[in-house]
Amino acid sequence: LPLETADAGAAITILGYRLLALDRHEQVPDLCNLVDAYSAIASDNPHILRWRLSANYVAALLTLRCADRDRAADYFEKVAQLDPLIFSPLLTTKTIAARFWRGVMHLVDGDAQAARQSFLAGVEAARRALHAPDQNAIGNPEAPLTFGFQELAEVADMASQCALAIA
Repeated sequence: LPLETADAGAAITILGYRLLALDRHEQVPDLCNLVDAYSAIASDNPHILRWRLSANYVAALLTLRCADRDRAADYFEKVAQLDPLIFSPLLTTKTIAARFWRGVMHLVDGDAQAARQSFLAGVEAARRALHAPDQNAIGNPEAPLTFGFQELAEVADMASQCALAIA
């Protein structure tokens, strides 16, 4: 499977979630190498962006679970820097989660101002997603996608977690 495809990104991401579910820490470095290689591919294909964002997110979760906070922070930052709206506002769940976890990490480090900025960025990402055009969120309003509103509700719920953290 060529690395320069959306299918490769999907496979990397699925492998990452499988490692997370099985708690297979010894394979995390290999998965991270795949994520890094996939992220280095130059592409403006929205499907590759979609999987790049998801692969970096699962790498962040895996490295956080392995207590590699610096690497987890780097992966969360990579997720936060990618624009999910290029693919779909529904993908913003990963962006908000990345901002939330970075905020938590900043709080643990005693940096309340950086935490606040991260939580605010999570709220802003949600606001952008909730104001996005229907096409990539719910599809045709006359025949809406079955999952679109549930995912948008998840975006709003995650934003509320960031808002609560700010308060």
